[in-house]
Amino acid sequence: MSPAFSQPLSPVYGAPAYGPRPPQGPAPYDPYAPVAPPQPRRSRSGLWIGIAVAVLVLIAGGGGVYAWQASGDTPTTPEGTNAATEAPLPTATPLRPGIEPPQDGNWDTKWPRFIDPPDKVREVNPDGVGFKFLVPRDWDCQLSGSGQGFVKYNCGPTPGGSVEIGGELVVRECPDPCDDARRLAMRKAEEAWGLRWKRGSRLSSYAEANDIDGEARYGLVIVAYSRSAPDSAVNRQIVFRMTAPVEQADVIRKISRSVRTSALF
Repeated sequence: MSPAFSQPLSPVYGAPAYGPRPPQGPAPYDPYAPVAPPQPRRSRSGLWIGIAVAVLVLIAGGGGVYAWQASGDTPTTPEGTNAATEAPLPTATPLRPGIEPPQDGNWDTKWPRFIDPPDKVREVNPDGVGFKFLVPRDWDCQLSGSGQGFVKYNCGPTPGGSVEIGGELVVRECPDPCDDARRLAMRKAEEAWGLRWKRGSRLSSYAEANDIDGEARYGLVIVAYSRSAPDSAVNRQIVFRMTAPVEQADVIRKISRSVRTSALF
């Protein structure tokens, strides 16, 4: 896979060790697709994110339809669709976007951060993401989609655990000019469980709740913008979307804080 951004990057730590393997092949998928009725879960992979069990994406430009299921089924790309070169931009309206405009505020300084010890953590550096961050030692991040200027990873614990926790990290190019209007449009295209956005910083917004789709469960989604290099303009979008049992909300907050510190948003 070619890195999504120009700076040199290291491969993701370790071999994927949990959950169903992601679809293989060059074709990316678009995460902004209508959500079909949930299908029965076939693993306890920790990737319960409450918004995307089945996705149907209309690939712009090629005129074909690209179907992908989060459960790990093999994607199919109709003949004649050059999916590998499609732009990683929204092609569909989200089912439950965040409520605009974001409430004024800043990142909560009381959110915990990893301290090792006592936290048992390790650093991961997924290929194409452009920054390192900390996760619990029994977690891994698997590549689940990639394309020109776009990568997506599913992150969670190794198999065999009884707790469903984890979610996704997406990094994509923000086309020039990546100004306020474009950043707003890209944020509006993100699924956010219909929650009110809060302002984290000038370049970031987030939404969190302890109830997702009527279930007592913590959910956090962050949409942020940053630079792929210190001397570049703001040119990429970062989407962090994870869930956990309510009593383990701080695990997700710690990971998100490590991402924010590394990606500088």
